[in-house]
Amino acid sequence: MLKIMKQIFGDSLSETNYTFPSGIPAYILYGYSVRKCLYFEKSFLVASPVSENWNLGTIKKHVQKMEQLCKLPCVIALQQITALQRTNLIENRISFISGSGQIFLPFLGCYFENNKAEQLSAPEALNGTAQMIFLYVFYNSLDHVENLNLTQIANALNISKATCSRAIKQLLSFKLITAEDVGTAKWIRLSGDQKEVINRAVSIMSSPVHKTLYVRRIPKDIDYLICGVKALSKISMIAARESDAGIAVDGSNSKKIPKDDQISYQDFLDFGGYTVEVWKYNPLSLSDNEYVDDLSLILEMTDYKDERIQNCLDEIRNKYGIEVDDAW
Repeated sequence: MLKIMKQIFGDSLSETNYTFPSGIPAYILYGYSVRKCLYFEKSFLVASPVSENWNLGTIKKHVQKMEQLCKLPCVIALQQITALQRTNLIENRISFISGSGQIFLPFLGCYFENNKAEQLSAPEALNGTAQMIFLYVFYNSLDHVENLNLTQIANALNISKATCSRAIKQLLSFKLITAEDVGTAKWIRLSGDQKEVINRAVSIMSSPVHKTLYVRRIPKDIDYLICGVKALSKISMIAARESDAGIAVDGSNSKKIPKDDQISYQDFLDFGGYTVEVWKYNPLSLSDNEYVDDLSLILEMTDYKDERIQNCLDEIRNKYGIEVDDAW
């Protein structure tokens, strides 16, 4: 992949071997192949995971650790990267290069895609509220509800009109919806064919999970939906284990979980318990049963490496006309 960078940056880019400083954790020392690059006066590292079974969340933590200990910007080199992974890395300002020629180097002010030496601005992503509203409008269009107004949307999703209005403006800026004035009403609808719009939307949507908690038991008196593998098992042939039990809550319900009920990840691995995903939006707003909605489930589980799970997710993607190879 360094060849790709040299094709773009030319002879001004040079590379050398690099030795980690003392005290570097073993999981980084033995988990990554690293080269040091120099571009004019700027030095940086290019690190490639040795194993193909990498996890995006772990990669981000390792990159940040390398930058902290090595005192140099670190570019993660990945042979393949999905649209959602690319968006997530950009949102978190993690530098990367992919085998297809996509390069994001914020410390140099560069973003290139598909080997085009053309500087582009980093794409934005929908915020949580905008993503929830888009999914709500999309699901309604499947039920042949073509027109919705701001008040209807705000009431259905239990958000303020001001918050709803800001999110709608973002959706309009991405041309995912249209807003037409008819009399005193402003009708909101998808901007085009359902399949075409959802395939444009997937590249700027992200996992609804804000953070993950681990608890001994499912707390009483909180509103939640079943998520993850257990939710997927309800609509596919995948089998869920007891350890796959997990629930999705919004921020307000997560605050109701007693501190005494929360445990560490290690205790969860050793003694069992439940996973609580705190979502960026209220999962109950998009579901009419005890499980999270289909599209949020896909977004939640995109980074799962289990091939059986991805095959089941592909079945859901096909159901909604999502182009599996390109979008996910």
